[in-house]
Amino acid sequence: MGALKLSLAFRRETFRIPLQTYIHASDGSDAGHEEFQHPLLQLDTAALRDRDAGVAWVPVDEQAIEATAQTGRCHDRIVSSAFIFADEELLLGYHISHARRLGESCAPGLRTDTIQRWGPNIEPSLTIHFRISVDGVLRTFAVCEIAMARLSRVPSAETRTVDDSFIASHFRDLITSTQLGFGRRDESYLNTFEDISPATSLAEYMRVISDKIVRININLNEAGSPILTTYYPTKFWEQQLQCLHSDARGIADTVRNVLSGIQHGEYSSLWVVFPDDKQSWLSKWGPLLSRDSCRSPYHHIARDECQGNIDDLSYRDINLVAVDRKNTLDRAVTFFLTKDERTVTLIGGAADEANWLKQQADACGRDVFNGWALPIPGSEWDAQETDELVYGIKGTGAPTKFIVAIPLKDGYKRCLLPEAGTAVRLYINLPQRFNQSPDKSLIASQVESFATALASGLSEAHSEAVKSFNVAQDRSQEMLHERYDDIEIDAQEELVDTILDDKYLEVATPKILSYIATFFRDAHYSMPDADIDAKRRLDARQAAELLRKSEHEDELDHRKRILGWMASQIAAARKPLNGKHGQPCTGIRVNIPSYRSGDAYFQVDAPLQPTWPQCFRQPPMQFVDLPLSTMPWKFGTYMDNLAQHQADARQIKIEYDINETMAEFECDTINILNNVAEDPTASNWWSFLLSFDPIFTPPAHDLVERFTGLGQFIAQGKFVKHNEAIEAFRHARASKVFIAGGSSSGRSRFAATVVHAIKSGQDMAVTARSPSVVLWTAPHHVDVDDGFKRLREMMPHKRILRMYSYHLELRAFLKATLDTPPQVPIPERTSSTIERLENNPTQYPIMNEAWGLEESDPVTYRGNKRAYLEDARRLLSTFITQADIIVATPTDVRLLYDHVPDLSPCFLVVNEAGKMTESMSLMPLSRHPHLPTLFIGDTRDAGPQAVAKKDSGYRALFAEQRETSLLQRVEAAGQLDFVFAGDATKRRWERGFEAWKNDTPRLFTREIKLMEDDILPDFMA
Repeated sequence: MGALKLSLAFRRETFRIPLQTYIHASDGSDAGHEEFQHPLLQLDTAALRDRDAGVAWVPVDEQAIEATAQTGRCHDRIVSSAFIFADEELLLGYHISHARRLGESCAPGLRTDTIQRWGPNIEPSLTIHFRISVDGVLRTFAVCEIAMARLSRVPSAETRTVDDSFIASHFRDLITSTQLGFGRRDESYLNTFEDISPATSLAEYMRVISDKIVRININLNEAGSPILTTYYPTKFWEQQLQCLHSDARGIADTVRNVLSGIQHGEYSSLWVVFPDDKQSWLSKWGPLLSRDSCRSPYHHIARDECQGNIDDLSYRDINLVAVDRKNTLDRAVTFFLTKDERTVTLIGGAADEANWLKQQADACGRDVFNGWALPIPGSEWDAQETDELVYGIKGTGAPTKFIVAIPLKDGYKRCLLPEAGTAVRLYINLPQRFNQSPDKSLIASQVESFATALASGLSEAHSEAVKSFNVAQDRSQEMLHERYDDIEIDAQEELVDTILDDKYLEVATPKILSYIATFFRDAHYSMPDADIDAKRRLDARQAAELLRKSEHEDELDHRKRILGWMASQIAAARKPLNGKHGQPCTGIRVNIPSYRSGDAYFQVDAPLQPTWPQCFRQPPMQFVDLPLSTMPWKFGTYMDNLAQHQADARQIKIEYDINETMAEFECDTINILNNVAEDPTASNWWSFLLSFDPIFTPPAHDLVERFTGLGQFIAQGKFVKHNEAIEAFRHARASKVFIAGGSSSGRSRFAATVVHAIKSGQDMAVTARSPSVVLWTAPHHVDVDDGFKRLREMMPHKRILRMYSYHLELRAFLKATLDTPPQVPIPERTSSTIERLENNPTQYPIMNEAWGLEESDPVTYRGNKRAYLEDARRLLSTFITQADIIVATPTDVRLLYDHVPDLSPCFLVVNEAGKMTESMSLMPLSRHPHLPTLFIGDTRDAGPQAVAKKDSGYRALFAEQRETSLLQRVEAAGQLDFVFAGDATKRRWERGFEAWKNDTPRLFTREIKLMEDDILPDFMA
């Protein structure tokens, strides 16, 4: 039976992971070989290799290298002769005949052969054999191995046409002595050079073999990293060396000294030069020139991953080699037989899902939709007394919020659109009217602030210019040294003469542009037909030249000149925004009733005015030719008849960003739990969850004894029919309890009752005091809201916080008014904290001052906003740590840990655990793995969603693991602590069936048997 081998090339770069798979026959033959490339997350790195700045070298096609790196073969023991340069100097000892034949002869002297090793089970490495040829006998005197995967900089590869100047400057140290002798003649070269004059140049000889040569540049500046390993064969140095000519001994000693210098850091780079044989060298070198090359068995990923946080991960390659899985347990149990396999599949599944979502978002941004933009009544920008202070102009009366409707016929393009609640940018094909910029002088504080920022920007521009000038000058000297032709040298010298000014203006002009509100007269006269932005750019370039710091100018004098120029500006403007599609309308996709599922709705704000003075808030722009001035009176009727309003339809582009926070947190959770060795109980529990091996069974804890409220509720009979379930808390392994139940089993009420009981008693683990905060989490906002309502009804006098994203809560905390309509499913209010602030005005004077100023004196408010923000963070952290219960999604709980370090919960409820991926259900435990936890949910309902699986063309690799929850795996292993007996619906069906069976004549005995054996079990499963 063919063994399954999954080869994953993981690369950590802002969490971007490329992946590929191979399927091989178990006997190692080619039978059953199938290969395909499967990128998880798109690489958006800079250049793959650090290329030489010279124009003579041609960079090798990056795609060709990447494609070769993905091949499934291991090129081992494939020898290629080459020339080795240390810091651009050729090693001494190569013979001129060896150079003429580009390393493919048995000429006497030094010979260097390279072996490129890579494959699914070895670490990519380059081995260089240093041999001395005497009388046709090759003797190896040194072997170097370079660990290519450990290089911080990917080796670069360039090709160059063989020419006289390069050969003369780089191959000038070839030996010409014949004392070493030729032992034999290579018959394949007898007629190769017969038509070439012996007096011709070396380059002419070399071109007969190949008109191009390849140079691999390997950077060895890796202090403290075991990259280079050198071996000197004892047999040669103790026995064979003394039998050689003095010339041969000199070559061996010289090369050994160079290799020793490389090991001790005296050399920074190696060149490996060889003929370009119709690009066939890529099959050997390509994988070594790519970060995506195969490296080592997959346990190396777990080893690297344990060395730091998720941001420090450096995944090279993982191979999931076939494992004989026992069939005695459910498939869900045997997903992971090793810790490393679990690490790979859970992290890979999260990345796979994130990549698919990113691809959908990218495709959506490239597509064009047809839709309708309808103004929302009451959103008009009516004039207010503070408008001129805040915006610089009076309100225009134009609508500022819109509903955008996009019909989705037969599901067309439906999968490209974001989920409800996702922030979007909509570019609507409607003319936009700009507001007239205010003509007001800057105040003194604004001049000082802007001048400081501009001085810093100009200093940065000067530094960049000097850096570019030095690089160009060094390149010019190098070209003179390598004897480039005069045309190339003249071009480089011209670049040196102009790059200092050009680079300065290139960097400085955009920085000054953000402070140009108007333009000078000469800009208008020189470009009378140009648009305003073009004139502003010309003016900014002139200002950059004017404000450039002179060579002997003092820093203080330079700042005074900038202050004077800034004070002359009427009002500093902003940078121009997107000019291709107009300014975007920002907003969110909103929830809609089920009967409107054929349409997608977005609530968006009017686009903000670009190039608006920095000292004012950007005002909303106006749409011209808006089809409707007001919302239709019967909105539902209007939407039902959208087909009749084709003239009102507009082309709309939709852009949105994928929030990768959840995927990163899932990976980080696995990383943290893999490193809980300092907590033996948590470590044993994590090992036990792998494949439920009894040897790792963690110790049990009595949570009823720890939380006295549970015992009180049991004695008072408040658990009603769930007294048996609460008994599972008396022997909770690692303080964790797993309970499953159907949709009508009352499991959520049971979980809420457990929380109520815990908060009603004491926590004996902390010297018999009241328990700290309890966390309640669920996979979706709808589930979280349901739990919040249930807890509020059960405990109306407890401080229960429904938390969203910490940043959203902080922003809402600072807002005095609510701009978002209540029907929008994104919260803009932290109700309990705001109510507490309103009810205790003397306790929090700074925040009350901030709230009052935002309406009465918005200018002063914005000036002091940083101080208010710091106070808001402190107060918000206080509210959170003093809460009784916090209800949030796993991602928002994880964010709370980052921003509120004092948060120390005493108990966790993971509700609807059957809907969560394994990593998500463990996310709230990432900072507190010892935390007593109740995992509760339905294992028969819809499990975790692997959305990438729905795309048949995507080939999601870990869909099965992604769709299996931890609760399902625990149930499959028979490790549930309690299972609620059937729910009420099931019992009603059972009672109804019994009544039907008893009332049915014996004529239908066969049908009853069919119902009992086949239909009813499937329905009640």
